[in-house]
Amino acid sequence: GRKLNKYGHKRDVSFQTWLKFVGWYVSEGSSWVTPSNHTVCITQNPGRKQDEICQIVRDLGFTPYVNGKNIIISSKQLYTAVSIFGKGAANKEIPREYLTLSPNSLKYLFSSLMCGDGDADGSKYSTTSCKLADAVQEMALKLGFAAWIGEEQRANKKHKLMYRVHIRKTTRMDTGRNNRF
Repeated sequence: GRKLNKYGHKRDVSFQTWLKFVGWYVSEGSSWVTPSNHTVCITQNPGRKQDEICQIVRDLGFTPYVNGKNIIISSKQLYTAVSIFGKGAANKEIPREYLTLSPNSLKYLFSSLMCGDGDADGSKYSTTSCKLADAVQEMALKLGFAAWIGEEQRANKKHKLMYRVHIRKTTRMDTGRNNRF
């Protein structure tokens, strides 16, 4: 599992649960510091997905506070852990050590990323971060899907450039023995 430090003591958490949390955080999360607090927030409308995120947060050993569509976790430990994923939507990324995980592990991260900023049918992932678009494409390819990135110029938006990772799940790469030369 992943080691998290709580009150000076390390504790083990399920790596699968951590990967699910990372996907949600990268897609829907933000973090900030105030003079009295370190805050991690994941934004998701009330319903099944918000309930799932709250359960993941509890499984990691934190207590979520829900305020409308914001799931708030006050924790310096968690704030520090998520800092490697970038600040602000246009700067989000997945570090290389995550991209080198086995497909069995990547599927947890990829699934929660897609639940966050993916289309309902799983055919597209949208982000304003070029690095994140590259990482999502790499994960999709490693999971056996066809994937390519398109760019979309947007008028009158905070982020003018949107990257769309198009994913074709029906075109799986078959690497079975019958297909080898």
